Amino acid sequence: MAIVKNKENIGMLFVFRLVFWFFFKTFLFFMLVIEGFMLIFGSIIVIIEHLFLFVMRIFVI
Repeated sequence: MAIVKNKENIGMLFVFRLVFWFFFKTFLFFMLVIEGFMLIFGSIIVIIEHLFLFVMRIFVI
């Protein structure tokens, strides 16, 4: 790491870090939200599949 003596460079570095952290946090949040939606959607699909198999078994037997 180079020692930064200029105050503008320190400010730019701080802003860059702030923006980077903001994007990183929002990205993680969106990943969590998408993962949650996928889990809910997957469980709904599994329930529908189980009901469908149950109904098919009733009709077959």
